[in-house]
Amino acid sequence: MKINALDFAALQALYNSTGGDNWNTSTSWDFSSETLPDTTFVSRWYGVKVSRA
Repeated sequence: MKINALDFAALQALYNSTGGDNWNTSTSWDFSSETLPDTTFVSRWYGVKVSRA
């Protein structure tokens, strides 16, 4: 299942606005793909919990 586009945009905005490149731990946070990632991929990001609503 792909992540919701608005949720992905919010995570990207959070990362960018808080200096994610300089976080002590930003394991697996990756925005290099031009397509929305699967939720299983995003659930591996440090500090992110994916749930189905």
